[in-house]
Amino acid sequence: MLNAIQSARMRRMFRAYDANRDEFLTLEDFTAHAYTLAATRGDAVDPTGLVALLTGFWSALAAAADSDQDGRVSVDEFMAFAGRLSADLQQAADAGAPWPLAGWIDALYQIIDADGDGRIDANEYARWIGALGLADDTDTAAAFRGFDKNADGYLSREEFALANQQFWLSRDASAPGHRLIGP
Repeated sequence: MLNAIQSARMRRMFRAYDANRDEFLTLEDFTAHAYTLAATRGDAVDPTGLVALLTGFWSALAAAADSDQDGRVSVDEFMAFAGRLSADLQQAADAGAPWPLAGWIDALYQIIDADGDGRIDANEYARWIGALGLADDTDTAAAFRGFDKNADGYLSREEFALANQQFWLSRDASAPGHRLIGP
């Protein structure tokens, strides 16, 4: 079961992906996010790869969370899914199993790494938060500093993975990963 801190985090994630703010997640929300992220980056190229990737994420979410099979995921369905996923992730971590979301982390890392140099800088992170519609109440510079453990100005794949693990598992609002998507 999610505690209040985790619930707030998951509700923020839901809001980030609910592009039209209708209280449901749909394929269209995920597609809109791909185009928003591409525009935020200033990409002159067709965001087909982002659309395909986010369509895949939507398909996995819908299969796991759309309990009434209506083609959309409500807040309640998402929160139930997030609680189950968080418990499964904690069980895997406690057992010392490989992180089940490693593939998701790799894909998300590639999405945020706009220039493809294999690392995320503060501007790339800020653009991603902006594309999620969360920039107004997120101190991206402070959040980024919390994730950048070696203070080199970049997030390595390992630093990003740690922030994601904290996002899903930590019950502590002071853990850097709590701020992965702000505030």
